[in-house]
Amino acid sequence: MMSVPPCTSASASVCQLHTAIGKSGALRVSFVGRESFTSAAVVQWGYSQALPLEFSVNATTMSYSLQDLCAPDENRLRGWEEPGLLHHAELPRGRSPLPLYYRVGFPEADVWSDVTGPVQSPSAATPRLAMFGDMGTYNYAPHNGVLDAKILGAVDDKVALSLAKVATSTPGIHAVVHVGDLAYAHDGPASRWRYWFDEIEATASITPWMINCGNHDCLWGPSAINPHGPTWPGAMIDAGGDGGQCGVPTDARFWMPGDPAELARAGWTESRNASRNNIFYSFDVGPVHVAMISSEHDLSASSIQIAWLERDLASLNRSATPFVILGIHRPIYTSTQGGFRIPETLGMQATLEPLLLRHRVTMVAAGHYHQYERSCRIAKSKCVSSLSVNATVHVTVGIGGLQHHSDWVSPVPSWVEKQDASSYGYLLLDVVNATHAHAKAVNAVANDEVFDEFWLLA
Repeated sequence: MMSVPPCTSASASVCQLHTAIGKSGALRVSFVGRESFTSAAVVQWGYSQALPLEFSVNATTMSYSLQDLCAPDENRLRGWEEPGLLHHAELPRGRSPLPLYYRVGFPEADVWSDVTGPVQSPSAATPRLAMFGDMGTYNYAPHNGVLDAKILGAVDDKVALSLAKVATSTPGIHAVVHVGDLAYAHDGPASRWRYWFDEIEATASITPWMINCGNHDCLWGPSAINPHGPTWPGAMIDAGGDGGQCGVPTDARFWMPGDPAELARAGWTESRNASRNNIFYSFDVGPVHVAMISSEHDLSASSIQIAWLERDLASLNRSATPFVILGIHRPIYTSTQGGFRIPETLGMQATLEPLLLRHRVTMVAAGHYHQYERSCRIAKSKCVSSLSVNATVHVTVGIGGLQHHSDWVSPVPSWVEKQDASSYGYLLLDVVNATHAHAKAVNAVANDEVFDEFWLLA
């Protein structure tokens, strides 16, 4: 038995449980193992909490080392620790309407987690989704003085606790849409990954945690140049934003439902083991279709992401999924001074907005700017009141934990309906019926008060 030290609790042999929606509504379960046993890691599952659980599936196991990163010396200086053994399994439950329970472990050694659940079905007729970005783990994890939480005003721990309270209540949360910038391990010790998973485990273990590539998570390249990055002249996106991790931890720790063949056909080597595509993918939760793409990768008119998104949106049956949401890290519309008219924003408006309007995308959820902002139903920078004309609501929800400043442009654009640079939390979207969904922006540090709410109409 080889000792591997990734669990914060000295007594834990498995930890950092988190889930995702896989193909055709399957549940993907991921966890970290402290020790390498001679038997395979296993996930047992069923539709009752009582043991024995009736189904079982072996997990695949992977890991990564310091030398797998683009800048190993830089990451060693910040504080390196081994990630442990990363286990992933898919539970082929299909679209069963029943909640699911599971446990993870090693049968030969009789080492198991507690039975975890219930995980709600993705086929729910009236699901609830939580959306936010830019979380980090500054308040929760021990610090070495780098980017002290007091300087940043970080409140990620309060956001995590608030989310867990909602997730463990009725009806719970059917999916978390985290639009990039996850653990913020790019400028601090590697232990931030471990502490961030500890922080979100109460929610992520029972709620599929669907991630987007942020500039601190998913940048690839052997130098400061991202070879598959945006091609707009003057764009400032490069491969340095994730601190020389080159996207390796994100690739190894998450298993989103993206098709790795899409990357292979384009000659992209974004997945180190060729079994992942966490960059662009889609999934359904009842009547909601969510497409996730990366603003940190090429989104020019001829890019593989635009081609994929066109096919994905064109294939939808809007009777089955009347609500369509695009998740992306950088907003397509923002009135921050730092993003209002920069090449990235203008480029995304030029290539993405025609698709949004043509395919009647209901809402865009974005982050990057650590603020909250909501637009009207917008088309080509103008509000649209007529429901017979295609338009999209854009919401920046970069409020998951890190403080920013209210650098809004003046005068405020006419399409802005709400701005807030003091609230931290998330957006809760409740589908009411086939035509109406109600959204509430929740302030996790002010008794979960609602500081904005609006309706989405399919």
